[in-house]
Amino acid sequence: MVTYVGLLFTEQKNGIKNETIGLTRSRDLTACPVLAAIRRVRHLREHQAPPATPLFMYYKQGTQHRITDRMIIEHLRLAGTAVQQPNDYTVGALRNTGAQALLQALGPAPHDKTDRTPLH
Repeated sequence: MVTYVGLLFTEQKNGIKNETIGLTRSRDLTACPVLAAIRRVRHLREHQAPPATPLFMYYKQGTQHRITDRMIIEHLRLAGTAVQQPNDYTVGALRNTGAQALLQALGPAPHDKTDRTPLH
């Protein structure tokens, strides 16, 4: 059983390069960052994506797409509305308030390239 995942961010918008973050399992089957990373890798494998494909890419009807900031924000707002919480979330606000685990559960931050090699 996988209990830890390390994500290597080779390029980030803030200019930091080659930063690795480590995430461990949570008890939530949907929001667990380790299980979310595994789901992303499985999705990419199912579509025969090259090993260097960033985790922010996904396939729909055989076509490759990228997860955007706008998509993450919209999903966070929908989730907030569903649980009757404020829905004015932004990706930046979540990073600044230490909610990185939530972002990772939804997928890596857009434009960050991650190395998924350790999970192969």
